[in-house]
Amino acid sequence: MKTQAIANPLISSDSMESSIMGMDSRGSEIATFYLRDKIYSDKILAVVREYASNALDEHKKHKIQKPVSMGLRVEGAEHQFYVRDFANGLSEFDIRNIFGMYFRSTKNKDNTQIGGFGIGSKAGHAYTDTFYVKSFHQGVCSMYACSLGGGNTGVPVGHIFKVSEHPTDQTGIEISLPIKSQDLESFRTHMYSFVLFSSMPIEFSEDNNSSVTKPLTPKSILSKNGFDFYIYKLWEDDAPFDYQKEKAIAKAYFHSRFEGNVFLKTGNVTYARCDDDLNFKSFRNHLNTKFKIGSNIVMAIHIPIGKMSLPISRENFEDTPQNHRVIEQLISTLNEICDEEYSKVKPMSFEEMIADKESSFIKSENYFSFKKSEILGGDTYRFVQSTYNVNDSSINKVNNKPVLARLPNNANLSYWHDALRNLCKNTNQNFFYVSGSVLDNLSENTFSKIEDYFDIKPVRSKYFKWTVCSKGTADFNTAYEVYISSPNHYRAKNAKLSALALHNKMLESVGEEPVNTPEEARKIFEDKEFIKKHFGLFSIKNINNYSLQNSANYNQTRSIKLINNLIALGWFNVESDEFKTLQKELDSLTELNDQSLGLVAYMGKLLPKAHLEQKKYDKFFRASKSRFEKYNRWIRKVIEDLLKEKSFRGHTLSLIEIGFRYSYSNSQAFTRQDLRKILRTK
Repeated sequence: MKTQAIANPLISSDSMESSIMGMDSRGSEIATFYLRDKIYSDKILAVVREYASNALDEHKKHKIQKPVSMGLRVEGAEHQFYVRDFANGLSEFDIRNIFGMYFRSTKNKDNTQIGGFGIGSKAGHAYTDTFYVKSFHQGVCSMYACSLGGGNTGVPVGHIFKVSEHPTDQTGIEISLPIKSQDLESFRTHMYSFVLFSSMPIEFSEDNNSSVTKPLTPKSILSKNGFDFYIYKLWEDDAPFDYQKEKAIAKAYFHSRFEGNVFLKTGNVTYARCDDDLNFKSFRNHLNTKFKIGSNIVMAIHIPIGKMSLPISRENFEDTPQNHRVIEQLISTLNEICDEEYSKVKPMSFEEMIADKESSFIKSENYFSFKKSEILGGDTYRFVQSTYNVNDSSINKVNNKPVLARLPNNANLSYWHDALRNLCKNTNQNFFYVSGSVLDNLSENTFSKIEDYFDIKPVRSKYFKWTVCSKGTADFNTAYEVYISSPNHYRAKNAKLSALALHNKMLESVGEEPVNTPEEARKIFEDKEFIKKHFGLFSIKNINNYSLQNSANYNQTRSIKLINNLIALGWFNVESDEFKTLQKELDSLTELNDQSLGLVAYMGKLLPKAHLEQKKYDKFFRASKSRFEKYNRWIRKVIEDLLKEKSFRGHTLSLIEIGFRYSYSNSQAFTRQDLRKILRTK
């Protein structure tokens, strides 16, 4: 890549002496130490990226069609990373200058290759003290060891040793270096990443694995305004988990990093991932709101070499005004592509949209996904998400328009839903249905479109041919499935009982005699005190839209007929206001009783019998709310008076009086005799 440094001419008087600013030999040792050891945040990635990129650049330069080879192998007892190209190789002079001299590069005048600083060839020293270069050039294979050591400034310097040479008929360069066993996984991950999304031929292999990973083939390439958009699919939608090995590897290593992701590339290298690069926050936010890439799709956006500046480490793009201008151009281009892709999206009918409601996105042919809520508009999207069909059979139509049942806006919504479902089951019909409240809140324009498409019918209309039963025709003897619940049992008991049989079972549970007729059954509801005490036993809940409650104080069923029959006997519907009022009163009495029991327990520990006689204990269990509050005030006064006494007894009680002002519990292990002694003390 062309370096962007520009030298301006200097004008000075002939009489002025000048000297050139530079670096002495001592300073150059320290500078090279920083250039190889301090500029990379991920040294393993640097090794993979630099040597693989250089190998591909050589193939491009010499028009080599054979893939670059990159892999992991075992030599003796050590693991090795290697990259092998099959270009022309290098002479000894070139080896010593390219691998030995910083800022000497063949790329600094070329915008077809990445690089230009003469630093990448030394990347091996960022990870290890020694790496090896094998050159296959003009019939000779020469091996060189590039090692760190010596130096006069306290930092090691690089040395290049020629190790061996022998005849060969091959060409190219191989870079290799030993790696630690704990770094194998990291090397493997970066190598897979580089290979999978390479736009040039390169292969990855391991000695202990017969498979070879090759670059993915783009499913689509879009070109616009000087940018190329490569669309990759990590695996096919219908492929099994253990399909082709290279794609299984892609899923294993890159699913979490790349799925649905977009990243930027220059040359053959990924330099910025748009979801984690803070320098391009606006770009990332744009991608999140405008569209979505498919679930197993990756988009690589190729930036022309030289269009955006890179730091010397080449790890990412620089945060510069020029780079931000390029990003703005890229966002504008993406907007144009989105508009073009959206125009290709096939319009969907209301029926198709309702059938596809589980998906929040609509896909285009090039794997873009657009948010339904933005495409359809808020009103239409809410209608689609709130509309259902009863079953999977063909929808009933009137004048070629699908029938849409409008359900009422009241507590009977679940009843009519169940009734509609039973009707369709018994008559082999199917309807769309939606709550009337959804239709009432639509804009006039949206409602008009829906009205044109559907034949909207109130669910109570004659069209549905409901069977109307006369009063008093409830069936009390047909058995239905019911869940008999009890707070004393962990699981609700399943049974099949008629309305009258269930009623008698509840009576028997509280020691009452069973009844024989509906008239006798209704009489118990005249005893208000009995009902207040046991109303939960004679309550029923429809659980068609709810999960079964195992520890409820009421019975549960999915049978609408059983519910109607029980209500005809006088039972309470759990959803009714009457039940909720009784439940609220019960909750209040339960809380009051808990407070009474706690207070009695506290008083029994704290005060001797002389202060609170047994008959007063008994009154707590029978106290109404007003009487309870009266006794509560009296007991508090007794205790507070004792605590205020300026006596040994008062001081002692204040020490053991734990939490009285906040609760009626006492965790102190004092006996009644101990407390009597304290209270008798003055």
